[in-house]
Amino acid sequence: MASSVDAVEQELSAVGAAAGARLLELTRDIWRLLTDDIPELRGDHIVEALLEASIEENVTTLLHVFEHGTAAENVDAPAAAIEYAKRLAQRGVPITALIRAYRVGHGRFLARCVDEITAKALPTELAGAVSARMVEVSFRYIDRISEQVITTYQRERDRWLLTQTAVRAARVRELLASEPVDIDACEVSLGYRLRQHHLGIIAWVTGETHGSDGLDRLERLGSAAGRQLGALGRPLFVPRDEALAWIWLPVGDDPTRSRMLPVNTFDNGDVSVRVAVGEAAFGVDGFRRTHLQAGRAQDLALAAQPGDRVTSFADVGAVALICADVPAARSWVCCARPSGSSSRPAATSRPPSVWSSTRTASNTVFVRPSRHSARPSKIAEPTSSWRCAPVTISAGPSCGPSPVSSADRPALTSREQPARPRTPDGGSRRSRRSTRTLPRSHPRARPPPRA
Repeated sequence: MASSVDAVEQELSAVGAAAGARLLELTRDIWRLLTDDIPELRGDHIVEALLEASIEENVTTLLHVFEHGTAAENVDAPAAAIEYAKRLAQRGVPITALIRAYRVGHGRFLARCVDEITAKALPTELAGAVSARMVEVSFRYIDRISEQVITTYQRERDRWLLTQTAVRAARVRELLASEPVDIDACEVSLGYRLRQHHLGIIAWVTGETHGSDGLDRLERLGSAAGRQLGALGRPLFVPRDEALAWIWLPVGDDPTRSRMLPVNTFDNGDVSVRVAVGEAAFGVDGFRRTHLQAGRAQDLALAAQPGDRVTSFADVGAVALICADVPAARSWVCCARPSGSSSRPAATSRPPSVWSSTRTASNTVFVRPSRHSARPSKIAEPTSSWRCAPVTISAGPSCGPSPVSSADRPALTSREQPARPRTPDGGSRRSRRSTRTLPRSHPRARPPPRA
């Protein structure tokens, strides 16, 4: 009996070692499953990265339990798992999402470990015993760890809701939800005037934070930026968690004061702080829009790791909107066009040449037919007579016509064919050549067709 128990523990240890050799692959597999199946866990790059760290540390700990026979009752939740539970509590993610994440992740972990047992081709009785032992140990571990993270979540949630900051954050979420609100009541509870121009900012700390140190640094950054821009009043500072905050700077009735941001606006000497800035906008709608723009800029900043310290929507707005929302990109272009300008681009305001090209940011040339074809009424919605042939070209300083092969050119209709050169007597050169009679001895003479 003792030998069989030892054999089971030995094989379970081997399973843990084999799964540990593919730790990163297993971690990424579980992360994709959780973010796909649980909507509350996706959409925020920072929290998604913390989820991956929590999965990796939990999987590593449980595999060590398999390898070394450590009792699950003596193991505590990893630091990343505790921190992830706190972040979910601070952001108002339901606790049910956290509990489900452990159940779903445990199921995928067991499936991969069973594959390792199958690959070893153990005797049926021994394989069954190893599988039963693996399920027992892993369930004890998940039960203990989930209890600890749930307790952490509840304590952090209670602490967060008891602060005035949480009340302010709840009011801000109501404003951002695009629902009818009582502006006067919101201004009283926020201590911030909504009937003015706002500059939305999202700031976060990339390094490690301790307690409220990260939020204190971000609040000082917002106050200093407000002084640099001559803000009319105190900024609205809304923490999202221990390392990220939403900020609105009141720029009064003159939005031009924020269009040209001074170089040192957000330079407070803290190199671990990153900032995403929207564009100044007026009223409640502007309060929402400038914050949304800052969020778009933050998405690009996080994708361009490490990226610049300050990312302004004014600089990356086109890229951010095109990547996130094409209809919003069209709206932004319309707002950015100067008043009184034609709705038709300059490229279409003059007669096009027979072969004209337009170079785009994606290094693609769109070829347009001759001037005999109808001009499109809308640049965004080409008519059927407008034929476009995308041709990839290399980026360069010149924007002149690009070489286009005959195979890439659209076929011209009979009305679009250019006229042939005419002879002085009114006939075409081709017709005169076709009627010329050559002697049979001439090398270009052809024998008559056979009957």
